[in-house]
Amino acid sequence: MPMSIFVLGKISEVPEIVTLDEPVRAIGLKVRTGIESVFKDVAEVVKKYKEYKEKNGIPNQREPWQYVSLSSNFKDDQTWDYHTGHAVTSTDDVPEGFAAFEIPPGKYAVFPVRPKHKLLLGLTVARTKRHIYNTWMPNSGYEFAGYEFEYNDEKMHKESKHFIDLYIALREKSR
Repeated sequence: MPMSIFVLGKISEVPEIVTLDEPVRAIGLKVRTGIESVFKDVAEVVKKYKEYKEKNGIPNQREPWQYVSLSSNFKDDQTWDYHTGHAVTSTDDVPEGFAAFEIPPGKYAVFPVRPKHKLLLGLTVARTKRHIYNTWMPNSGYEFAGYEFEYNDEKMHKESKHFIDLYIALREKSR
């Protein structure tokens, strides 16, 4: 067994394919990031978001809570938009400095990400994405539909604070 599998945990090689019938609406923060700065940018925006939430709360937050981080608007220069925040029942009341965002309905591949330690979450997500885009997707009947999101909820959080599910938006491959 390679050392990386032992330290980072086993990755799910075959995803569950699900369909979201309704959009997931959320309120949070956004940053433009890229390959060179993603770890620093994500840590900073998540910290800023959590500080605000603890002090002020998020209006119309879903109960039980759901936390999502959406990556979208990917460009050839390897940059993308990263949104992070809580799912809400309405985006009518967005706090100043925050943004509403929406995860579209559609078909998704869901890959559980279960690192052995919270410090390994970023590395485990990166390793899982490498598997998805370099191994699983080329051999599946799907192609990337332009966005992905990380999901954590109250139930998963009770099991482990650093477990997430990675959702990859899919469309059927052109034949």
